[in-house]
Amino acid sequence: GRSLTLSSDHMVYANAKLVPAVDVRVGDFLIDAHDGSRAVLAIRIGVPKRGLYNPHTIQGDIVVNGVVASTYTSVQLSTLTHMLLSVERAAFRLGFSVLGNMLEVQRPAVLSWYMRTFGSA
Repeated sequence: GRSLTLSSDHMVYANAKLVPAVDVRVGDFLIDAHDGSRAVLAIRIGVPKRGLYNPHTIQGDIVVNGVVASTYTSVQLSTLTHMLLSVERAAFRLGFSVLGNMLEVQRPAVLSWYMRTFGSA
Protein backbone atom coordinates (compact mmCIF):
# COMPACT_ATOMS: atom_id res chain seq x y z
CA GLY A 1 0.00 0.00 0.00
CA ARG A 2 0.89 3.65 -0.11
CA SER A 3 2.35 5.59 2.79
CA LEU A 4 2.09 9.31 3.47
CA THR A 5 4.06 11.03 6.23
CA LEU A 6 3.07 14.57 7.15
CA SER A 7 2.56 16.85 10.11
CA SER A 8 -0.81 17.04 11.82
CA ASP A 9 -1.26 20.56 10.38
CA HIS A 10 -0.67 19.64 6.73
CA MET A 11 -3.81 19.58 4.61
CA VAL A 12 -4.91 16.46 2.78
CA TYR A 13 -7.96 15.52 0.72
CA ALA A 14 -10.03 13.11 2.83
CA ASN A 15 -13.50 12.11 1.71
CA ALA A 16 -13.34 14.76 -1.05
CA LYS A 17 -12.71 17.61 1.44
CA LEU A 18 -9.51 19.45 2.29
CA VAL A 19 -8.84 18.79 5.99
CA PRO A 20 -5.88 18.89 8.40
CA ALA A 21 -4.15 15.51 8.64
CA VAL A 22 -5.04 15.37 12.35
CA ASP A 23 -8.72 14.98 11.33
CA VAL A 24 -8.15 11.95 9.08
CA ARG A 25 -9.45 8.65 10.49
CA VAL A 26 -9.07 5.00 9.56
CA GLY A 27 -11.69 4.28 6.89
CA ASP A 28 -11.55 7.78 5.37
CA PHE A 29 -10.73 7.93 1.67
CA LEU A 30 -7.69 9.76 0.30
CA ILE A 31 -7.18 10.62 -3.36
CA ASP A 32 -4.86 8.13 -5.06
CA ALA A 33 -3.18 9.71 -8.08
CA HIS A 34 -3.32 6.40 -9.96
CA ASP A 35 -6.44 4.56 -8.74
CA GLY A 36 -8.98 7.26 -7.80
CA SER A 37 -9.26 6.85 -4.05
CA ARG A 38 -8.07 4.51 -1.32
CA ALA A 39 -9.22 3.90 2.21
CA VAL A 40 -6.91 4.81 5.09
CA LEU A 41 -5.89 1.49 6.67
CA ALA A 42 -3.72 2.71 9.54
CA ILE A 43 -2.52 5.92 11.17
CA ARG A 44 0.71 6.25 13.11
CA ILE A 45 1.20 9.32 15.28
CA GLY A 46 4.52 10.72 16.45
CA VAL A 47 6.73 9.40 13.66
CA PRO A 48 10.00 11.32 14.14
CA LYS A 49 11.38 12.97 11.01
CA ARG A 50 14.17 15.47 10.51
CA GLY A 51 14.05 18.47 8.25
CA LEU A 52 11.47 20.88 6.96
CA TYR A 53 9.49 19.80 3.94
CA ASN A 54 6.78 22.05 2.59
CA PRO A 55 7.23 22.67 -1.13
CA HIS A 56 4.77 24.88 -2.94
CA THR A 57 3.49 24.02 -6.39
CA ILE A 58 1.83 26.08 -9.09
CA GLN A 59 -1.65 24.75 -8.31
CA GLY A 60 -1.23 24.18 -4.55
CA ASP A 61 -1.41 20.38 -4.67
CA ILE A 62 1.32 17.76 -4.64
CA VAL A 63 1.51 14.00 -5.15
CA VAL A 64 3.54 12.18 -2.49
CA ASN A 65 3.99 8.41 -2.83
CA GLY A 66 0.96 8.37 -5.12
CA VAL A 67 -1.32 10.25 -2.69
CA VAL A 68 -2.67 13.70 -3.61
CA ALA A 69 -2.18 16.25 -0.82
CA SER A 70 -2.12 20.02 -0.48
CA THR A 71 1.05 22.07 -0.14
CA TYR A 72 -0.71 24.16 2.49
CA THR A 73 -1.14 23.66 6.22
CA SER A 74 -4.01 24.50 8.55
CA VAL A 75 -1.83 27.29 9.98
CA GLN A 76 -2.01 28.99 6.61
CA LEU A 77 -5.28 30.17 5.20
CA SER A 78 -5.12 28.16 1.96
CA THR A 79 -6.97 30.68 -0.20
CA LEU A 80 -4.97 33.62 1.20
CA THR A 81 -1.65 31.80 0.77
CA HIS A 82 -2.59 30.72 -2.75
CA MET A 83 -3.48 34.32 -3.61
CA LEU A 84 -0.22 35.68 -2.14
CA LEU A 85 1.82 33.15 -4.12
CA SER A 86 0.07 34.16 -7.36
CA VAL A 87 2.88 36.66 -8.08
CA GLU A 88 5.45 33.86 -7.82
CA ARG A 89 3.34 31.59 -10.04
CA ALA A 90 3.08 34.33 -12.69
CA ALA A 91 6.84 34.94 -12.54
CA PHE A 92 7.49 31.20 -12.87
CA ARG A 93 5.39 31.07 -16.04
CA LEU A 94 7.51 33.92 -17.42
CA GLY A 95 10.72 32.04 -16.64
CA PHE A 96 11.98 33.68 -13.43
CA SER A 97 11.36 33.76 -9.70
CA VAL A 98 10.49 36.65 -7.41
CA LEU A 99 11.26 34.75 -4.21
CA GLY A 100 14.11 32.58 -5.49
CA ASN A 101 15.35 30.42 -2.63
CA MET A 102 14.51 33.06 0.01
CA LEU A 103 12.17 30.75 1.92
CA GLU A 104 14.85 28.05 2.02
CA VAL A 105 17.61 30.38 3.23
CA GLN A 106 15.81 32.60 5.72
CA ARG A 107 12.34 33.13 7.11
CA PRO A 108 10.97 36.54 6.08
CA ALA A 109 9.96 38.77 9.00
CA VAL A 110 6.32 38.82 7.91
CA LEU A 111 6.23 35.01 7.97
CA SER A 112 7.76 34.96 11.46
CA TRP A 113 5.10 37.42 12.65
CA TYR A 114 2.35 35.34 11.05
CA MET A 115 3.61 32.14 12.71
CA ARG A 116 3.81 33.83 16.12
CA THR A 117 0.33 35.30 15.73
CA PHE A 118 -1.60 32.44 14.13
CA GLY A 119 0.40 29.27 14.63
CA SER A 120 3.48 27.60 15.91
CA ALA A 121 6.94 28.64 14.74
